[in-house]
Amino acid sequence: MGLAERLINIDPTVPGLPCGVMKILQQIDGEDRQALQNIMDMRSYPIGVSNRQIHAILLDEGYDIAFASIRLHRSKQCRCYVGKYSEKRMMIAATTAADVELITSTPKKKAASRKPKAKTADKPKTKTKSKAKTTRGK
Repeated sequence: MGLAERLINIDPTVPGLPCGVMKILQQIDGEDRQALQNIMDMRSYPIGVSNRQIHAILLDEGYDIAFASIRLHRSKQCRCYVGKYSEKRMMIAATTAADVELITSTPKKKAASRKPKAKTADKPKTKTKSKAKTTRGK
C-alpha cells in the first residue's frame, strides 16, 4: 500500500472520553435527565444555582464527577463543545450551515442608486490667534 492510498483511507481521530456531565446524562433518563440538562444550561451568575451546589447534589446522589467537569460543561469548554467531532459542535455546524444557506438563498433587494452630492467650494480656513496679555509676578 502506497502513501497516497494510506492517506486517502485514513480514519479521522475522535475525541477521547466524554465529559463527566455527558456521562451522567447518558446514564439517566426522563425527568432526572431533563432537570440536569436544564440546570446545566442555566447561567450560574449572578442569580442561579452555583457549580458547587450542583457538584454537591450529584455527589450526594452517588455520581462520581469532578467539580471541573461541571464548571467546564457549564462554560461550554468541555469535550462536548470543544471536541472536533463532538455532538454539540456537529449540531451547531449543521445549524450554521442551514442559516448560511437560508441567508444566501433569499433574494437581495437592489440598492437604490444615489446621486453624488455636488461639491461646494472649499473655503480657506483661517486661524485666529487670541492676543491675551499675561502679567507675571508684577
